[in-house]
Amino acid sequence: MNDVELFLRHLVEAWEERDVESACKLFSSCKVYHETPFSGNMVIAPGGIRELWKEIETQSDIKVGVKVAVQSDNRAAISYEAAYSVGEERVSSAGVWIVKMEAGMCVEFRQCFMLAPDGAP
Repeated sequence: MNDVELFLRHLVEAWEERDVESACKLFSSCKVYHETPFSGNMVIAPGGIRELWKEIETQSDIKVGVKVAVQSDNRAAISYEAAYSVGEERVSSAGVWIVKMEAGMCVEFRQCFMLAPDGAP
């Protein structure tokens, strides 16, 4: 298993298990983290990444699927789909993660995603 695959396995586990601490550790070496193409770099905001990932504590019945679309050396583009519940509402999202790895750690993470419209599968 290469660095990207190992990172993804741990990221999916952290999300599905609602483990904010484990998710944050995966980004502890991150120099660039963008939640959306238009968001600022969350690494420079005190507690920025943790604040984003705290959202998973409100989720339940989480299912995440990932597929490495393209990989070259230490960079990869990953497509993902996720479904989870927040209270009575079921939420579905899909998107792309662009990651850069160095020495087994994620040093750059960029995300672009869409939430499914209400009632979409």
